[in-house]
Amino acid sequence: MARIRTIKPEFWKHEDLSALPEITHMLAAALLNHADDEGYFNANPALVKAECLPLREYSLSTQEMLNQLSNVGYIELGAGADGKRYGRVVKFDEHQRVNRPTASKIKVIHIVWGDGLSTHGALSEDSSPERKGKEGKGKEQGREPTGVGLSTGGGDAAPDDHADDEGEEGQHLLGNRPKKPAVPNCPHMEIIDLYHEVLPELAQVRVWEEDRKELLRARWKGAPERQSLDWWREFFTSVRDMPFLMGERTGRDDRAFACTLEWLVRPKNFAKVLEGNYLELRR
Repeated sequence: MARIRTIKPEFWKHEDLSALPEITHMLAAALLNHADDEGYFNANPALVKAECLPLREYSLSTQEMLNQLSNVGYIELGAGADGKRYGRVVKFDEHQRVNRPTASKIKVIHIVWGDGLSTHGALSEDSSPERKGKEGKGKEQGREPTGVGLSTGGGDAAPDDHADDEGEEGQHLLGNRPKKPAVPNCPHMEIIDLYHEVLPELAQVRVWEEDRKELLRARWKGAPERQSLDWWREFFTSVRDMPFLMGERTGRDDRAFACTLEWLVRPKNFAKVLEGNYLELRR
């Protein structure tokens, strides 16, 4: 990881990264060194820990932190045709200006992006093939709270539907694990159309730029239930029951406020809507 890289001042003011645990924010910076000259990196959590945070002890696993960074759209995670896990800093070119960059060796590998980097089927920084078995069974990472009648299905990190079984003779080891079904592409325009249909009183979407696409894509990938337009119709319908989000005054001293689609799909706001925090907002 001997690369000289720079960090722009606005990196520390990034709202979504700053909402994450401090150690995860630090990992986001370290990945700018770990990544190659085109932003790609080996996402094996054991390697990431050894390269990025070798001398630190922290309560979160490297796996959890990678998932958190994926959930806010800072990185993208996927599985390569060679059976390894890879990552990409999504806006690497905006963070770095590499002089005479070396072509990425990872970029040419066929990678299925968007399946997330869960503990299932991957070696954590503290595990090896010999220790594989019941360890980690039942862990649930990256959970968002439920609310307003919507199931989050395990938050923005895909749940581990196949707990390790000692009798399976290591079939979950890297390169020899069952393939997860591919996550369907996020239908941005269909979701925007639903937003307009269910919430016509709110601000209409005129331009949906790439950074906004990444926010919506992360919410879409966060749980299988969300990969359905019916789920999004129910989600937008739930917003109608929250007067504060609809621009209605909920108290004598309230200022008028009305949410937008971009506001709704930001991680902290999205979680609060699912919790029902705005159902009876009073100032």
